[in-house]
Amino acid sequence: ENKIKMKNITKQVAILLLLINFSLLAESGGSLEFGFIGGLSIPNEKMSDFFNVENVNVQVDSLKSVGTFITNSAADKGYHLGARLSKDITNNIYIYGALTFHRFNKGSYELAVYNEELSDTVLAHFQATTNIVPITLGINAYLMRKTVGLYLTGDLTYNFISTSVDYEVKKKITLPIYLDRTISRPGCGIGAGIDFDLSLFLLAVEAKYNLSNLVGREDGEPKKNYVSISLGVTF
Repeated sequence: ENKIKMKNITKQVAILLLLINFSLLAESGGSLEFGFIGGLSIPNEKMSDFFNVENVNVQVDSLKSVGTFITNSAADKGYHLGARLSKDITNNIYIYGALTFHRFNKGSYELAVYNEELSDTVLAHFQATTNIVPITLGINAYLMRKTVGLYLTGDLTYNFISTSVDYEVKKKITLPIYLDRTISRPGCGIGAGIDFDLSLFLLAVEAKYNLSNLVGREDGEPKKNYVSISLGVTF
């Protein structure tokens, strides 16, 4: 119960901080700029895991047993699309807010049950797809800024993480796990980028390492981290 209370407090604080920072973005001096981002999302091997433990108690027909999840292939490379508002605080410091959608291609898993009374050891095949929608407040700090700019970037995020699972079974089984689930977790990201001032718009290439469930994970909940490589256009 105390863990649940602490998680709720952590989420509320994270949302409050993001709201405060977005208000600062709207009220601070400097020109407000709008842009789009998109590109490649490269997940860690745990991205599409929909189970907290590898071994689960299952019921096959009327027989109780223990099943083991086997990873055939973890989530493959995905993509992301988003929109961003940014504002210069000084000549070398920008703050920005963003809403982005990340989709990670299906990870493949099997559930194997080892029991003398079963003729088939692999009883189910799973395909898990994960989407992450981060609400982001970040800062870009320029090391160099002329026609070509070089900057470091960092952000705080509040992430909505959803996993949907398609599966095929060989026998009637009962699983004590969620096959479709959405959770929300605070996270962060850090990276670097380079941009080019093309007069009509700013073209940027950025690489960032993202931790989507840094805070508030449940016991056994896998870390869902990923690298985003983005191409951005700001007007």
